[in-house]
Amino acid sequence: MKPAVLKNNRADFALWSELGYRVIDRRKDRQLGCSCAVMRKRLSNEGQLTG
Repeated sequence: MKPAVLKNNRADFALWSELGYRVIDRRKDRQLGCSCAVMRKRLSNEGQLTG
């Protein structure tokens, strides 16, 4: 999941950051054109091969 948080929404940004999500990109909202931070959380087993 990659949530997009509006630039001016500090409460939501703080929540997602506290949950371990980090900003990976900055884009415009598709409907309103507002600036957003696209966030992503690295999974604990990401990048590991399972057999």
